[in-house]
Parts: sequence; structure tokens; C-alpha cells
Amino acid sequence: MTVFNGSTVPDDFPASQFETWYQKLGSAYGGLAGYGLIFEALNAIPYRFKALAEYDQSFTASINAHRDGQPFRYHQERDLFGFFSNGYSVFEAFCFALFAVGTLKNPAHFPLTTEKHERNVKWRTMQQAYRKAFPNDPILDALKTIADDAAFKELGNIRNILTHRAVGGRALMATTGPTPAPPDSIPRLNNMLLDAGTTSTRRSHVARLLGSGLEAAHKFI
Repeated sequence: MTVFNGSTVPDDFPASQFETWYQKLGSAYGGLAGYGLIFEALNAIPYRFKALAEYDQSFTASINAHRDGQPFRYHQERDLFGFFSNGYSVFEAFCFALFAVGTLKNPAHFPLTTEKHERNVKWRTMQQAYRKAFPNDPILDALKTIADDAAFKELGNIRNILTHRAVGGRALMATTGPTPAPPDSIPRLNNMLLDAGTTSTRRSHVARLLGSGLEAAHKFI
């Protein structure tokens, strides 16, 4: 069991990589004025992952128990929204921490002195800044690998859809005879299947991608 700021994190959170990077950042930049932004972003990462895990558990339990239950649609969509929102926020917080690190190393390429600057910190702008400031650093390949990963792209795409609208109707599957019906799906979410693996599989991708990002970030520091 791993505890950060008094809160336990799930076993699949890449705790050792996170703790190593966390301590390295503190020792390298803890005394600098700009470290406060790094610290805040770092603390958000395990919090968002823990929330993701809780929504995963809630959704999985509901879909297993109430696959066809119309009264439970709200709760399931609430859990999907919470899952994908927190899942993508894991990487937004990681991205912001990396950008804030860049500010301390090369502030000309990483402006972060106004609220507008903070709003403009996105994965794409962070990558661009790192390419300009550190054109030969291996972290560039790691960041590109994450950005190009199908699971990362899907996470952001579904988060954006759920942020702006409800997902609408489901494609309900049925069969005759003893063969179990295939899972229902949501056409508006790229026909995403609704079953016991809907969120748990994507949770494993978040842990995988975050772990690789943390390792690359530690090497960069």
C-alpha cells in the first residue's frame, strides 16, 4: 500500500516511478520560487488516478449488475464521465508539471507567469516547447510515443465528447437460443462496448502510459 499526502493510491498506480520523480524534483528545485506550480501538479496526479480507479469500480459493478436497466443509465454515464475526465486529467497534470520544470530550466520557451499562459499548457504546446528548448533530449521520443498511442488519443477524444454532451442511445444486442448476447455499445463513442472491461482495460492503459512518462521525465531531470 502506497500513501501520498495521507491518501492511499491503487496498486496499479506506478508509485515507485512517481515517488522517484517526486523526490528528484524536490531535491533539484524545491528551493526555487517556481517549484510551487510543479508541486501542485504533482499532487494532482495520484489524486486523479485514485478517482479514476473509483469510477472504474463503480461503473464495472453497475454494468455487471444492470446491463439493461434504464434507471441506471444516469449512474453509468456519470461514472464514464468521471472515469474519462480523471483519466485524461492524469496526463494534463503530468503535462503541466513537465511544462513547469521547463520554465525553471529555460523560461524563454516555457512562459508561465500569467493565467493565460497556464490555460495554454496542453500536451501539444508542451511537446513543442521541449522540441525547441531541448532538441536532442531522449524525452522527446517518449512524449511522442505517448501522444501517438491509440489509448491516449481515445482517452482525450471520449473525454471531450462526454464534457460537451450526453452520449445518447445505446446499441442493444440480443440473441436467440443459449448463446449469450454480445455486449451493448455506444455508437457516439466509437461503438465502445459496455462490459466488465470497458473501464478496467482503459485504466491499465493509463497506468502503462503514465509509468513510461514518469520514467522518461526522471531521466530528463
